[in-house]
Amino acid sequence: MFYLSAATAVISIISLFPVDAFKNIGEEFENGFNVLFLVLCGGIIGNCVCKNSKKAATVSFCLLLADVMYFSFANYHFSLLFIVCVSFLLSYFVQKFDVLPSYLSCLVICVTIGLVSGSLYYIFDSLINMTAETVSGNGALFGLFDNLYLMLFGTQFRDIVLTKSYSTAQIVGGNIVSGALNVFKATVKNPTVSTSYFLSGKYFLNIFVTVGAYLAFVKKMDLREQVAFSSAALIAILFGKTELFLIYIICFNPISYFEYLAIAFVSYLTASFLDLRLGYLENGSLIELFKYSNNMLYFIIAGTVLAALTYFLFRIVITKYDFESKMILPRVTNKLVKALGGDENIMKVENGSVIVSNPNLIDVLKVDCEIHENTVTLYYDDYLLLKEYY
Repeated sequence: MFYLSAATAVISIISLFPVDAFKNIGEEFENGFNVLFLVLCGGIIGNCVCKNSKKAATVSFCLLLADVMYFSFANYHFSLLFIVCVSFLLSYFVQKFDVLPSYLSCLVICVTIGLVSGSLYYIFDSLINMTAETVSGNGALFGLFDNLYLMLFGTQFRDIVLTKSYSTAQIVGGNIVSGALNVFKATVKNPTVSTSYFLSGKYFLNIFVTVGAYLAFVKKMDLREQVAFSSAALIAILFGKTELFLIYIICFNPISYFEYLAIAFVSYLTASFLDLRLGYLENGSLIELFKYSNNMLYFIIAGTVLAALTYFLFRIVITKYDFESKMILPRVTNKLVKALGGDENIMKVENGSVIVSNPNLIDVLKVDCEIHENTVTLYYDDYLLLKEYY
């Protein structure tokens, strides 16, 4: 995740320079971003699950083949969330077989996925167009479905709404211009109201909501996760690419993603209510904000409120519904954890013993142990059960 974020940052910075060659590099990277993510994600997840580089390469290659087949139907690549899910499923499947059988079975599965998803594309396309008609003229609904479909189908829904009459159609300079993006491009110096409905809310999401969500999550992560999560957050803020950041949110706490969708609705609603008319031509990044900024006072005040709202709502859900990996325990391990006073009572597991915050919470009738102040010595087998997850 960190390396992909770093690559995104480098290419995005290069594409900012007013040189056609550099801009082409940025566009090509934008088009190939999902493919690069697919190869890296399949390889990394495959290697982590299978502990075998050949099987990891098998997962990457077969998933790439499935994506190529889907692209031939849809002219779009798999979404990042779909790539992550399929990478995990394939990795857990191929780890059970030798290299050759795993390669053949993985190949069959991925060809099937490519053909089936490609065949279903027309259903996806109909659903996307039907949703585009539903959100026609309603920026708040667009904000909600845009971020929902971004993780399911990629940018197809956004591309359709923002470049066609689903968002707006106006006469500019004697010509009919369709789509909020195209209208803003033609009226940069004097943006129309469609800009506040369909474009301005993305600035709230990419900058302030990202900051609020980042502050809520980062305290729950270890150092390695913090580095990767921070890089994804910076990419969202500086360059407007939120997919990596949202994948982290979904993986860390799925319920928070639905909160994010609700906040997206509120963000676009706020932008239209304040009539901010802050447009963009690329991804709604912090860099573009300074380029096309106006009404900044209201924007900063409203954005700060949204950031605070995001932080407190996310903290409530994170605290109440903890989806950290160590909480997903086998039944035997879970009983042991409860006997030791619960997950919050366990501070550290190392050197053959367990450090607890309150030894009075330990149920000595359910666990064989020796207690000396805050140090608990378990049977070696019980210690190994805990050590695997703590």
